[in-house]
Order: sequence, then C-alpha cells, then structure tokens
Amino acid sequence: MAKKRRRKPSRPLPPPRFSQRLYVQVAPSDIGMFRFLMEAQDNLGYMSVINKFDGILQVVFSPHQEREMRDFLRGMQQTISFSISEPPQVEWHDPLPDVSADDDMAELACSVEEAAPVQE
Repeated sequence: MAKKRRRKPSRPLPPPRFSQRLYVQVAPSDIGMFRFLMEAQDNLGYMSVINKFDGILQVVFSPHQEREMRDFLRGMQQTISFSISEPPQVEWHDPLPDVSADDDMAELACSVEEAAPVQE
C-alpha cells in the first residue's frame, strides 16, 4: 500500500477590513424562527432586527464566507419565506493616511515645523 502524503496547510486568508451585509425581509411573525435557524449555524453570521414591524433584518458575515451564507439562506427559504436584498454600494475611504515608512514620518515632521514656527 502506498504511503499517504501529508497535505500542506494552505495559507490563511488575509483578515477582511469590513464585514459583508445582506438585508432580509421576513414576516414579523417569522423573526424568531429566522434567528433560531441563524443561531443553529455556528459562527456563520449573525442578524440584527432593523425594523420589527416590517420584518427588516440585517445579516452580517465574513466576506470569506459569502458563498456559504448565500447557500444557507437559499436552503432556509424552504423553511420560511423571505426576500434578500443587497446593501447599497458605498465607497469607503480610510480616514487615516497610511504612514508606513520612516521617510514619510520625516516629511510629516518637516511639514509640521514649517507650519508652526517656533517663537523665541
């Protein structure tokens, strides 16, 4: 019998900067069942109730597990009826500049010194 080779572990995915979201509209009477089914899937995602009167829910999950979440939601639609909508596309801007090199720090220090002259 041939010797089995050990499989090399794959590199982990880089951590996402933002969570992925989907919005779900369900009958208000089914919100509890939806929550119960979501909690049955360990750590796939979580939900928040946006509007309990209209049954609007926000489902939050990792972008690395989008396929698994969508498959799970499609399967859940066989149990309860709901519709899925995408969140509006928003372009995110990082409020803090990426200062990673010593040259950038020196340049930043020079610009601060020029902006605020020292009084003697």
